[in-house]
Amino acid sequence: MLQDFYDSILRFPATFRFTNNNVAVKKYTVSISVVMPCYNTEKYVDDAINSILNQTFTDFELIIINDGSTDETHAKICAHHDPKILYIPLQQNQGKCKALNTGMQKARGKYICVMDSDHIAHADRLQNQYNYLETHKTIDMIGGQATVIDGEGQFTGQQFSQPVCSPGQLKVYLLTGNHTLHSSLFFRKKILWKPDLYYNERYKILPEYDFVVRAAASVSVKNIDQPVIQYRRYRQAVSATAWFDECAEADAVRLDQLRKIVAYLNGRQINAYQKLMKKEPLENIDEIKTGLSLFNQMLENNNHLRIYKRTRLFNLLDYLIDEAHQKMKKGMSIEDQLLSFIEHIVQKNQTILEFGSGMGTDKLLRNFKVISIEHDKTFAVSRGEDHQCFFCPIVSDAWYDPQQVAKAMQNQIALVLVDGPPQDMRKGILSHLDLFTDLKAPVIFDDVNRPLDRETMMAFCKALKYEYTIMDGELKQFGYCTPA
Repeated sequence: MLQDFYDSILRFPATFRFTNNNVAVKKYTVSISVVMPCYNTEKYVDDAINSILNQTFTDFELIIINDGSTDETHAKICAHHDPKILYIPLQQNQGKCKALNTGMQKARGKYICVMDSDHIAHADRLQNQYNYLETHKTIDMIGGQATVIDGEGQFTGQQFSQPVCSPGQLKVYLLTGNHTLHSSLFFRKKILWKPDLYYNERYKILPEYDFVVRAAASVSVKNIDQPVIQYRRYRQAVSATAWFDECAEADAVRLDQLRKIVAYLNGRQINAYQKLMKKEPLENIDEIKTGLSLFNQMLENNNHLRIYKRTRLFNLLDYLIDEAHQKMKKGMSIEDQLLSFIEHIVQKNQTILEFGSGMGTDKLLRNFKVISIEHDKTFAVSRGEDHQCFFCPIVSDAWYDPQQVAKAMQNQIALVLVDGPPQDMRKGILSHLDLFTDLKAPVIFDDVNRPLDRETMMAFCKALKYEYTIMDGELKQFGYCTPA
């Protein structure tokens, strides 16, 4: 077996030295252990492996864990005959956590570097991250920045930027979400000897968020202002259920952090907290009050627990409350006037196709069937049996994936509501007018009090020979467009 061969030439008995107190201390045999889990990445794993083997830093081992792949990943890995590689093929898929933990338990390095099998490491990644931790003795774990490539390895011009701040500030930011890039993580192996700091196998999809949160609770974690990987973004068929599970896991990690500050919570507090942390629109002023009361309780309890520096926690919570309040005042959801108008022109239980999904979707579902086109995975989930949600990433021309939109429009539609994508991207609809040439239903453009949205609506109507009427809501305007 290839694994037995590598075990025989790479694995030596653990070496120890003894201190004056006769305490055994493990001696590292390489500087860096790169841990790379793989699952069905036959198309990309060669590039990932080569990007590590061709590093400017050479004192490392590459531990590849094949998590029961069913494609040609195994053959691709076996084609590499480099003594730095330790290959661990798992017979069955056991999940990301198990693969990562298996690799880290085998690691012999002073440092552990996490690497995904579909990304590409910059040639100086190991050298730069090694140098940083060698010269910053008080930091235990670092993440980095990333440039984005597509499925063919071409640069998209985008970047994944993570906040560069103090470890204490990052620890506070982690309340809202994972602000580190997992495949850029690099840390001292000794931190794994702390209780329970391996990946928690309770989390099947987002173990890295929980891992970084628990690390930040006991050691210093920060991001450095250097790109260390090329992050490959490519289309994958992901079910709405998978997206829902991912959101649920992130919610669970956020809630775990909250419970360390406020032990006893009711459902209203949890719901308001999750919305505030994710910057989701709140339903009403009562939710704002619930969130504000909870935040004050967090600040009071933290004064005694000293989990976070008070000023940092206060600044974050104050910002989130203010953000939610401003969104509510600006009418981020469907206004009551628009909802009443839709209820007047569309018969109950007919289907509405909406671009964008959020709190307004729940309002529409009270009377209609709804098909949503949504680019943000946080909101791309089904909200009931009368709701279909198409996850449509924003593509190169800054609009939804037109193939997914075309599938959604095959349904019998009574009304189209254009309330997304956000900001200037909404004008991208003008590049895909061919999708609407056979449409007979009326179209409503929300937010046409904004000049660009109004210009977009007018150009849409002119091209498709629609007539429009601009109507006033309480805080904004919407345009009602009908075939001429």
